[in-house]
This record gives sequence, C-alpha cells and structure tokens, in this order.
Amino acid sequence: MDTYPSNSWNDISIRYWSMSENTAYSTQKPEKLLVQLIVSSSNPSDIIFNPFLASGTTSVASKKLARHFIGIEQNAQYCIWAEKRLEITETDKTIQGYQDGVFWQ
Repeated sequence: MDTYPSNSWNDISIRYWSMSENTAYSTQKPEKLLVQLIVSSSNPSDIIFNPFLASGTTSVASKKLARHFIGIEQNAQYCIWAEKRLEITETDKTIQGYQDGVFWQ
C-alpha cells in the first residue's frame, strides 16, 4: 500500500539539532521534507536533479528512495559532507518520519 503526503505539510516538526543526518551546513533541510517532495513528484528509478547540492540531503533522500540523482555543488567542503552522507546510506536506509511507505509524526 502506497501513501502520499497530503496537500498541507505541517508535520515537518523534526528539529535541526535532533536529525540523525545533521551536518554543519547552516540551512540543511530535514530528510523527511525532501522525501515528501520526492515521493509526491517521482517514481522509483526516476532521476532527481539538484543544481544546489549543499550537504546532499536531496541526493541522500533520493538514494534511500531508489531514485537516481544528479547534484551540482561548487563548495568542496559541502561535497565532502554529501559524499560521506551518501556512503552512510549504503548501510542505513532509515528516514526519520517515514517508514515502509508511510509518513508519520
């Protein structure tokens, strides 16, 4: 059974400091937010393009959701963070607030 996010997304209550995927990037978004965007606008194996990769949350969420991804980033430090986070997804596919195709608080 697939579930999809509603039209009103007021359940992104995960605080930045409590995110397991937290990096030092100042405007990092919660994975759950990107998961909602990706699930509602793509299918597995689709390509997700992010022209402003930053710490890689979009790519990480894409990989965890079985999407292909392309990201562009000019800051070398941000690329290092993104690569490290992508490596972690090899063994950890969990997403805070989303499990087995269901969104939860």
